[in-house]
This record gives sequence, C-alpha cells and structure tokens, in this order.
Amino acid sequence: MDIQMFDPKKGVPATENERTYFRNGYGVGIGVIYLPSKNMPEMFTQNWPTMEVRGETVHAAPEFRVFETKKSAVRIFQYNPVQFHLKEHVFNGIQLFHLLIACLDGNPEPFSGETTLNPGDPLAARFLEVMAESPYFVINTYAKFEYFQTFFADNPFKEAVRSFQYTDKPQPKDVFMWAKAELERTVPFKYREFDWEPPQKTLRVNFV
Repeated sequence: MDIQMFDPKKGVPATENERTYFRNGYGVGIGVIYLPSKNMPEMFTQNWPTMEVRGETVHAAPEFRVFETKKSAVRIFQYNPVQFHLKEHVFNGIQLFHLLIACLDGNPEPFSGETTLNPGDPLAARFLEVMAESPYFVINTYAKFEYFQTFFADNPFKEAVRSFQYTDKPQPKDVFMWAKAELERTVPFKYREFDWEPPQKTLRVNFV
C-alpha cells in the first residue's frame, strides 16, 4: 500500500497518477492520509487512534483531494460550510457506497464531488476502515496540482460505517463499474437529489 505522509513544510504533493487522471486540472479524489502525531494540535488528538508507520506515530484519516486550476476556486473551503453524503446501494447483488462532498458556495448547484467505493477493492476497504475510526475528514486542496491548503471537517459517518455489513462476494472491477453506471443512470447528480448531513464549517490546519 502506498503510504502518503503529511509533511508540515510541504503538505502532500499530487502524485503522477493524479496529474494524469485529473489532467484537465480539476476533480475530487479520495485516499487515506497519515498525519504525524507530533505535529498535530493537541485539540485534535483525543479519541483518535494512532499507529506506527516508518517508525513514526501517526493518525490515519480519510482524505478528500480537491483539484482546481485557480487558488480562488479552492479557497471556498476556507469561507463556506461543507456537507457530506454517504449511502449504500445494491444493484443485482453488487454493493457500492456513494460518498459525496459539497461546499456551500452560494450557488444553487454548489461545488461538489463524488466517489463510489467498492468494498471488494483493498484501497476502498481501507478507506472505509479508516472512516470508521477517524473523528475527522481531511480536505487537501490543490491549484494547478500544487498543494495549497488543508482543512479538517468532522466525520459524521464514523458510527454508521461501523454498522455496515459488507458483501463477502467477489466484486471484480468490470462488474462494479456496471453497478456504478446503474447508479449514475438512476440517481441524477444534482445537489437536491441527495440526503445531506447538516452543514459544518471547516477548520484550516497548518500543522506547525
């Protein structure tokens, strides 16, 4: 597994895969980030499990990475509340979890991004595992693939994810992509179509 650590001086650089995948310069991705405990403000460290990675004590967090072409486009997370949506869907026995983030920037269709999680995929399974333990989401923002700012938001799904019953059936990529296409066909990607958690303000974190 690719371990990405937060460097207090540099943040977290975009990967070459992200530069390729988001080649137009914008999009939202997810991952798991490891934050060195020694650099964490003490107010965050309570009730947040630690682990050892490369000889360092760290906190694992579910991460959103927001890519845009201008700093002004991602600065909205500093001034506007965010919302999250998470829902299980099953299509012909194929299980997926639909996760969304929105930043309430004043537009009828606010800035938003989505991902679909396949519990049969090791990386998605790890993301869900961390989401069941971390009290926070980490939102890292990028302008032209250069790291810009980091924000924390409360993770509203911690208890819900712990109660999920995951399928034990194989879900190969082609089958899962079919289920994802069914989701996109039946659920329009419009803000009002989703049941959102209550809005919350983000907190910018410098880790110094």
